Amino acid sequence: MAKTNVGQFDTTAANNTDVDSVSTAEGMSPKGVNNAIRALMALIAEWANDLEGGYTAAGTNTYTLTTSTVYTANTDIHGLVVKFTNANTGAATLNVDSIGAVAIKKNGGSALVSGDIAAASTHFLVYDGTDFEIVGSVYPGFIDSVIDGLADGSIIVGDGAGAPVALAAFSSSTGNLLAAKGGTIGQQTIWVPAGAMEPRVTTAPAVFGLVEIGTSLIALRTMDFATDADDFAGFAVQMPKGWDAGTVIAQFIWSTNGTQTGGADGVAWFIRGGSYASDDVLTGALGTAVGATAQDHSATANDVMITAETGAITIANATAEEWVYFEVYRDVSDAGDDLDIDARLHGVKIHYTIDAGNDS
Repeated sequence: MAKTNVGQFDTTAANNTDVDSVSTAEGMSPKGVNNAIRALMALIAEWANDLEGGYTAAGTNTYTLTTSTVYTANTDIHGLVVKFTNANTGAATLNVDSIGAVAIKKNGGSALVSGDIAAASTHFLVYDGTDFEIVGSVYPGFIDSVIDGLADGSIIVGDGAGAPVALAAFSSSTGNLLAAKGGTIGQQTIWVPAGAMEPRVTTAPAVFGLVEIGTSLIALRTMDFATDADDFAGFAVQMPKGWDAGTVIAQFIWSTNGTQTGGADGVAWFIRGGSYASDDVLTGALGTAVGATAQDHSATANDVMITAETGAITIANATAEEWVYFEVYRDVSDAGDDLDIDARLHGVKIHYTIDAGNDS
């Protein structure tokens, strides 16, 4: 058989009796030597072109290309370096020199998935007798698209199905792990017991101080807010350096020391705050008061009640790491406040957000 490409050469020297139809058989005519050498050089050049990326495959998924060798069988192809014009969008085939479409596989026989072949990317392919195999691990093109679309502070992780996904995990400005992913960034809580509060000199809670509750004699410092007028108390917190100086949220823990006469009636708790730096005057106005949704008591004396979270509370003149004064009160004029006995405040939870992992 005439050997028209390097892939047809035989490893047994005696079987190589021609080069592209130029006889190299034993006893060949001397004048044919130069022709045989030139033919051999041409075949080697064509083979080198196969390996140097001289071919561009057209199409999408059903790729085609024409070589200078003009193969007649895929088994003659020892390797091709191919530049693909377009990215694949799924399983793909390659048809070389119109021999017929053959599947392109990766990583030991796996079918391609969308983006495995990126547009204008170059790959080395070998024919394994059944398929064209991309040599080496495929760096999926869809990773590029995931990387390009990464949101601030996101990383790429596996999802257990072979396709990577973007995961928002870090603060790009600090490098800290987000609270939702187990880090210290995010919402934190400060507990302020009633014993840490001071009553207003005017409009103070009706009763404040140490009480013993029930037969178990639980000792607590509380503040009892009466029904006849709005009562006020306050407390101050030195906010952490990591506080983002944003809005905060509050919850109120309270009870009653008796049984109201009007059934399961409600209490409306409100809170507001102001931030103060060195040399600030303490008479500066506080922010707008925000309340928790009025909460009905269970009608059982000494039952502990925990309100829902308030809406966002804007601290007046808020700046990170400043001293913040909070004022709490019972708004007896609120439509939801109709408890007809004193409401006993045990404390307030302040939820705030930090944007740094430490106070350095």
